[in-house]
Amino acid sequence: MTWVLIAIAGWLVVAAVVGLFVWGLARAAAIGDRDQLEQLESKRAVEADIRPLDPRVGPEDRRGANRPWVANAPGRRAEDVLQDELAEAHRALTDAEARLAEIEARRSA
Repeated sequence: MTWVLIAIAGWLVVAAVVGLFVWGLARAAAIGDRDQLEQLESKRAVEADIRPLDPRVGPEDRRGANRPWVANAPGRRAEDVLQDELAEAHRALTDAEARLAEIEARRSA
């Protein structure tokens, strides 16, 4: 009876080890297929003389003021943040110039 239990336990251990090995091979094959597809896509893009798609590019409403909680998220592109800051600085400068013109008009009057 003991030999039967040992044989069943051994068979389960072998099945588990083989299953994990097959799962690892399948996972590696999937990763390799994905990498190969990305390389093929990049090669086609270079041959067509276009830039490959940037995964960070998305609809404007996903990165704009409609979602302020992601405005300065670490995934945002530096150019977008710079453009936002430049626009804010330009608005502040325009407001300051308008106030200065009002003050000069009051002094000259």
